[in-house]
Amino acid sequence: VVNDPIQLGSLVVGSLALVVSIALAVKSQIPSLESVAPASRLYFKYIAEKYTSGKSYLSDTKSDPKTIEEELADQIVSNAKIALRKYREVTLALRLFLLSIGVYLIGLLAVFSLR
Repeated sequence: VVNDPIQLGSLVVGSLALVVSIALAVKSQIPSLESVAPASRLYFKYIAEKYTSGKSYLSDTKSDPKTIEEELADQIVSNAKIALRKYREVTLALRLFLLSIGVYLIGLLAVFSLR
C-alpha cells in the first residue's frame, strides 16, 4: 500500500507515461493499408491486387511514362509524410519512456529518503 503522495504520484504519472509510450511505439509500427489518394501503380496494395505478374505490371507502366513519373513523385511525397509521422510518434514515445523512468526514479528516491 502506497501512503505517501509523492510515491503515489510518481507511480501514477510514471505508469501513465509508460503506457502511452508503449502505445505510441506500437502504433508507429502498425501499417495502414487504407489509401486516401486514388490508386497508384506504385502503391504495393494496388500492385498486389491488380497484377498477376511482373510482365503485366511492366507493360502497364511503360504505356504512359509521364503518368508513372507523376505517380513516383506522389509516392515520394506520401512516403515522406508517413516517415515524418512515424518519426514524431517514436520521438514522443521515447520522451515519454524517459519521463516514466525519471518519475519512477524520483519515486524510488522519495521512498528511500523517507526511511
